[in-house]
Amino acid sequence: MVFLSANQHSKVTESDTVVLTVNQHSKIPKTDMVFLSANQHSKVTESDTVVLTVNQHSKIPKTDMVFLSANQHSNITKNDTVNLTANQHSKTIKNDMVFLSVNQHSKITKNGTVDLTANQHRKITKNEMVFLSANQHRKITKNDTVDLTANQHSKVTKNDTVDLSVNQHSKITKTRHGVLTANHPSKQVIHGHTQILRQSNTRS
Repeated sequence: MVFLSANQHSKVTESDTVVLTVNQHSKIPKTDMVFLSANQHSKVTESDTVVLTVNQHSKIPKTDMVFLSANQHSNITKNDTVNLTANQHSKTIKNDMVFLSVNQHSKITKNGTVDLTANQHRKITKNEMVFLSANQHRKITKNDTVDLTANQHSKVTKNDTVDLSVNQHSKITKTRHGVLTANHPSKQVIHGHTQILRQSNTRS
């Protein structure tokens, strides 16, 4: 177990746990757990868990769990769980769960679950569950469940359940249960018949 302080450089080769502080650089090749603080750079190649803070860059290629904070960039390729905060960009290509916050962009291609907040854009292609908040745009192609909030647009093509709130627009093409709130016109296809739902006033 190694503890390093400011302005130190360390190379740890195998089976070690390293805690690094400000302005340190570390290359850890195998089977290590690394905690990095501000202005540090780390390359972790295999089977590692990395916690990164402000202004850090990390490339983790395989089987790792990564926590990234503000102004960080991460490329994660396979079987990873990523928590990203403000002003981060992440590309996750397969079998990942990603949590993205404000002003982030993410492309997730397969078998992922994504929670997105304000001003985010998301394209999810297959077998995913997506929760979107204000000012987001969403394209979902197949076998997804979508909960949309204010000022969102959604296109759902097949076998989906959509809950839409105020000022949202939705196109639902086949065999869906739509729950719509105030000020939404809706067309639902039920057993081959098109029904138009209109807002009604309920009086006691």
